[in-house]
Amino acid sequence: MNYDEKMKEFFENEFAAEYIRYSDSMVRYAVTGISAACGVLNEILRENRCDGKSSELTENIDAMCKKLMRMTRLGSVLSDLASVDKESLEVIDSDEFIADFIRSCREVIGSRCEISVSGETGAYFRSSREFLKFFMLISLRSFLSSCESCRELVVSSEVVDKTVEISIMPHNVSDKPVVTEDEFSETLDRFAGDIYKLFYEKLGLKCRCEEKKLTFQLPAAKPGGKVVLKSSKADSVGEKFSDFGIMLSNILI
Repeated sequence: MNYDEKMKEFFENEFAAEYIRYSDSMVRYAVTGISAACGVLNEILRENRCDGKSSELTENIDAMCKKLMRMTRLGSVLSDLASVDKESLEVIDSDEFIADFIRSCREVIGSRCEISVSGETGAYFRSSREFLKFFMLISLRSFLSSCESCRELVVSSEVVDKTVEISIMPHNVSDKPVVTEDEFSETLDRFAGDIYKLFYEKLGLKCRCEEKKLTFQLPAAKPGGKVVLKSSKADSVGEKFSDFGIMLSNILI
């Protein structure tokens, strides 16, 4: 059994999956408490007019909490993804998905980076909405973390050979590479690159990393069939420890 097969077997094991989900839940509980304590401490520091170094301490604690959340959340997502099959994938409106993704990114990033859309395709693709968003966030974090000067991004999509390609690139392209393959593979520390790429096939997803552009390639699909109504997840995008919050809040500062 090779390395990839061992990883796949681990995440498909029911006991391992339940243990990972429980760990993620407990880490989220503990981190929320730590964050609340930091909020109270910040109020005390402001009332006592303490210097900026004191607030930097709580900001660093918050950043480390989010780093921990990124790692445990990844394990939880992969455990859920292990049980996904082709029958559970949905047909997604490309333009609607991109608009919703960008709107959520803007809510967290704010004025630190302007994100715009270039054109619409009217195309559809087959994947899992929530899992796809998470993996796009992982890639976007890597992209922005390696490009401190990126203050304007353009998201575009096109249909190429029965696939829908969603691309993210800087508005003003310089001669300097924005991101390298080495930086991209180190998105979430030591193991994440190998782990999440292994699961891309379940989403029908291919990700291509070029010097100045990230491209997500998905199988095109025809609209129609059974209509699936989906509600928003209970946790708001604007919450500190939502997926968008933990992925995008500590970059481009």
